[in-house]
Amino acid sequence: MKKIHKHTLLLDVPNIVSINKYGVIDIKPGTVQAYRLACQSFLKFLERDNIKFGKLSKKKIFKWSDRWLGEQSISVHTANSYRRSLKAMLRKCGREDLAEPIHQAKPPARESKAMSDENLAKALMYASVRDAAIIMFIRDSGARRGAVCSLRYENFRIWCGDSGDLRMAAKVWTKGDKYDLVLAGHQCATAVNLWLSIRPVQSAEYLFTTSDGRPLHPQTLNSVFKRLRVQAKIPADENFFPHSLRHRFAQKMLDELDAKVVSQLMGHSKVSTTLDIYGHRDEESLINSYFSRNDKKV
Repeated sequence: MKKIHKHTLLLDVPNIVSINKYGVIDIKPGTVQAYRLACQSFLKFLERDNIKFGKLSKKKIFKWSDRWLGEQSISVHTANSYRRSLKAMLRKCGREDLAEPIHQAKPPARESKAMSDENLAKALMYASVRDAAIIMFIRDSGARRGAVCSLRYENFRIWCGDSGDLRMAAKVWTKGDKYDLVLAGHQCATAVNLWLSIRPVQSAEYLFTTSDGRPLHPQTLNSVFKRLRVQAKIPADENFFPHSLRHRFAQKMLDELDAKVVSQLMGHSKVSTTLDIYGHRDEESLINSYFSRNDKKV
């Protein structure tokens, strides 16, 4: 077990816990950076209260976690990130006793981040053939921005269903370094077929590309949505981002399908992730969802 010694510098701890017993770094760089940010926050607390790092106690850890973080100008989610990181570091260093007092704060209720049907329709009016295909693909599949940009031509297919409608399935590279299956309906498949018929570089390796056949960068996708926001005169305070379509997809699916199925479609390992992040609605959305579903049963 690694130990934090009294002479250890606090900002050295992320480096200590990232190296396993074989001397190999086994933590991702992003995790080490999160640990460093938590250390910086904790160091400010220690300096303010003139506490020596080698003389930590459960009471002092609790004071940082429960009181000091709550006084800072940071969101509850950021504060919880600091708590998780410091707790993980202490455990890796064999100090379960110091990690025990650290608990997550209850975050405020999330507001819906879903794109409205009205703004979606406005965007499609101004979108190019490629951009319309991308928008419909995210709308129908809930795919993440990075998954859209990295979708290879060989990893999707379009076919005709029994009803005569087109259907689309794709395997996208997503979080956790894994492939997820995503699905899309007739309108999306039609839009993608139209894009394929005019794609500048027909032999391009990726489905959605630039004019010279290169794969799109996620930042390029952000720029597309920024341009469409301006063209469609969508207010700056309204949800209009690639991820807003993912929120829209999740909420629509949760109205119709079991939460476990929706979780799989979203690529989540836990159903609670789907419900916590995408299951929140504003008052108007709740009313519309309830009565549209209730009216169908009458």
